[in-house]
Amino acid sequence: MKQSTNRPSDLGVEDQIREEVIRIRREHPYRGDYREQLQALIHVLFFKFGERAGAARLVALLGADGRSPSTGTALAEINRFWQTIRDNAAIKLDRPDLPPFLLEIFADAAGKVWENALSQAEAALAEFRTQAEEQIRDAEARQNQAFDQLREARAEIDTTRQRAAAESEAREALAVELAGEKAARVEREKALQQLEQQAAEAERRRTEEITKLHRTIEDLQKASNRIEAEQRRLLVVADDYKTAAARDRELRGKVEDENRTLTITMQSMQGQVNRLHSEHGILQGRAESAEALAERYRRDRDEVLIAQEKTTAQVEAAHARIADLEKEVERLSAIQSPDATA
Repeated sequence: MKQSTNRPSDLGVEDQIREEVIRIRREHPYRGDYREQLQALIHVLFFKFGERAGAARLVALLGADGRSPSTGTALAEINRFWQTIRDNAAIKLDRPDLPPFLLEIFADAAGKVWENALSQAEAALAEFRTQAEEQIRDAEARQNQAFDQLREARAEIDTTRQRAAAESEAREALAVELAGEKAARVEREKALQQLEQQAAEAERRRTEEITKLHRTIEDLQKASNRIEAEQRRLLVVADDYKTAAARDRELRGKVEDENRTLTITMQSMQGQVNRLHSEHGILQGRAESAEALAERYRRDRDEVLIAQEKTTAQVEAAHARIADLEKEVERLSAIQSPDATA
């Protein structure tokens, strides 16, 4: 009987076959002979997966670590398997009334019927497998399409969620901005109130400052008047000192005249020397007193002149201060005038 090499095309079945190969290697470890592994693999492929494997298929599945069963050994095990199948499937007719050659013909015919039925079953299984694979491919295509639709739906949902989140964030940001605007407006109102209070306080302080400046100007004016009166008094004193100095000069002239008279008298009247000498002493004492008085008058005059210079400097400084204060009052009045107009 010709061997078939129909192999399943489903990748999932191939994975199951590999798992069976691993199990067979574990249950039938290699001990220098692959017969047990070949027998077990042929049996599993035929009865579990419906595959009538060839020798090359068996060698490919069991090859590992640079070792593999020989093709001859694989063919021998395949033939032994099918011989066992034929022996088990042979029909034995227990009819002693029939000749032996007829029984053999009937048994061969029954075996052929069995083989034909088995071939038809395999063909039906292959057709069913093909249809199942097509249905699986259609199902996978529908599944892929469903997955694509699901991905699109998820993407749309994600986009909707992102849009909703963005709108929510925008609403929250707008709410925060509105709250900030309200807070800023409240702060601006508070700042405006504070500015109004500060302006009122500044106006009050400016009014007080102007009042103080007017008072200062009045005080300075009074001080200037006092300084001018003091200056006039010092001028009068200076005039007195000048008069005293004139008197001193006049007295010195008289003394000099008297000295000259005494000299003339002494020349003419030698007899009166002692008397005139005592008188000269008296006059000399008067002259010294007059000289001391003149010296004191000179010192007083110098002090008066120095005091006059200081007074003049103070008066000039006071006038300059008054001028500065008048300018400051004019500036403050000019500042106050626009505010009053506003």
